[in-house]
Amino acid sequence: MDSCLFKKEIDFYKAKAYLAGPDVFRADAIEYGNKLKNICIQNGIKGLYPLDNEINLKRNVNHRDIFLSNIKMITECDFVIANISPFRGYSVDATTAYEVGVAFAMGKPVFAYSSDRTSLVNRVKRSPYLIDSDYPVIESFNLIDSLMLVNSIESISSSFEEALFRAMNTGAIYGED
Repeated sequence: MDSCLFKKEIDFYKAKAYLAGPDVFRADAIEYGNKLKNICIQNGIKGLYPLDNEINLKRNVNHRDIFLSNIKMITECDFVIANISPFRGYSVDATTAYEVGVAFAMGKPVFAYSSDRTSLVNRVKRSPYLIDSDYPVIESFNLIDSLMLVNSIESISSSFEEALFRAMNTGAIYGED
């Protein structure tokens, strides 16, 4: 007779959050990701960081493997926390914008944070990527980024911790919405 009462691993987390953002390109990406995941754990949330992907390193890893693994993580999460700080320019990085769109299309709530709360129009005006004669129009809705991105997000905070707090104070991440 098997003495084990539980054969299935018990998941003690209230919810799972996919942690989107350009943080995977930091010099300390793994340590920083662990810091974000620890903040999640302290709040009963399991953080899914893109560098946690279970990719078979015994074979040649290609960009498609990484893409599919990230999509799988977004599919498995209950909500997304996205770092939409300007990255290598005046706007959010393309990967994070895509991940936000995928999560939104899947009906998953997205909570974001940014280190720069300046409106997109003002960031463009002060950037070296000045408006040119072929593309003279800038979205002027006084939003932090493009209207498509901003309208895919529940709320935008100034820090990861604040975004997590806002997420935890809505029933949407627990399927109560």
